[in-house]
Amino acid sequence: MNRPLAILSGLALIALAIAGCAGDSLAKLTDVEIVSVRLAEWTDPDTGKVYAVAMPTWKNAGTQDIRQVIFAASVKGKESASGIEPKEPQFYGAIVEPGTVVESHRVPEDGVILGEKTELGEIAPENVEMTGIGSSEQYVPPQQPGGSG
Repeated sequence: MNRPLAILSGLALIALAIAGCAGDSLAKLTDVEIVSVRLAEWTDPDTGKVYAVAMPTWKNAGTQDIRQVIFAASVKGKESASGIEPKEPQFYGAIVEPGTVVESHRVPEDGVILGEKTELGEIAPENVEMTGIGSSEQYVPPQQPGGSG
């Protein structure tokens, strides 16, 4: 099993445990095909560190609508580099019909942070292994304390 798939499998199991292990939970997962990967840089405003971010263009390759997607990625040959696990799905809030292609734009929210740019060095997009898993379940972000109301 390749590294991104192993990470993604772990994230999917955690997501299923949080959402509840109803018998139809696995049936709500659907295929995501990574069409291409674009690399971007993101500077953490708190630390000033510059990170490499893998930004996917992906396709709903399943048979049902997708409402959320979790991505995982790693750099080939960079065993020390590990992506930062997301706290929420990188894609949510819209319905993606089967066959539809989506291009990620918001850095780093829509992508996977691969690691600090200084540690990774130069990376070619073809050296990034990326995978994703989609779900037909609607993701609702947690409410921030002190919100309107």
